[in-house]
Amino acid sequence: MSKKAKPKPKAAVVDENLVTRQIVAANYGKACKKSHFQFSNCQASLLSTTSGVSIAYLELLDCGIREDGCKALADVLSQQKAPGLLTLNLNFNAELSDAGVSALVDGLFSNMALKQLHLGYCGVGSSSCIKLAQLISLPSSAIETLSLQGNHAGDDGLLHLSLGLARSHKLVTLNLSDNGIRTNIEALTAFRDALLRSKSLENVDFTFNLIEPEGANILLPALAPENTKLLSFLVDASLPGDLFQLLNRASKAEGKKKGGKKGGKKKKK
Repeated sequence: MSKKAKPKPKAAVVDENLVTRQIVAANYGKACKKSHFQFSNCQASLLSTTSGVSIAYLELLDCGIREDGCKALADVLSQQKAPGLLTLNLNFNAELSDAGVSALVDGLFSNMALKQLHLGYCGVGSSSCIKLAQLISLPSSAIETLSLQGNHAGDDGLLHLSLGLARSHKLVTLNLSDNGIRTNIEALTAFRDALLRSKSLENVDFTFNLIEPEGANILLPALAPENTKLLSFLVDASLPGDLFQLLNRASKAEGKKKGGKKGGKKKKK
């Protein structure tokens, strides 16, 4: 007798659908921009638990999201529970600004699912950093990655953010590159103390912030060899060579890529 073929496991179908939904969500922002649609409650409702659609990754790049769109997102995200949306990428929404970030974070205060928040080039100023600091300091927050690249948080924003960073228990990766941060003693001192006190932070991108030698010296204690918690800390190459070497810390993975393998066996002829 011939053996009956085993039925294919249903799990593969579920996984395929999940990936498809993520791809659709990732490309939705491009469609919004081309069609001149504003992100609203209708689109945000796709993330609700009652929609029947499971989206883990949402990418809405450069699609003109403003305060109203952020409020729509916040309303839904405030009610989400794990697994829910894990990554929200709103990079290049220049009109989002402080008002939009404030509205979005209001919804994230009660969200315990989102792990990655990307707000690069979104017009984020110093006032937004107050609420973002409150968010990452919450024990209930699941945020592990916060990217604020290409904004204008400035020295005041760094000061505000540092107060929350010092109390963070979940944040692992922070991108503050190109934020107009200069040599403000109070802000850099608070940032240094936060780097030393944070229980979870491992990776920081601080490039394109011209902190000068004076600012670099303030941060040096946080990059002492005994601080093994901080795996990577990237600073701007405009610093003098000796200070750059002391302050810049690349991850081991980056070092292996640049240096390549050593001590390989020679091939026999």
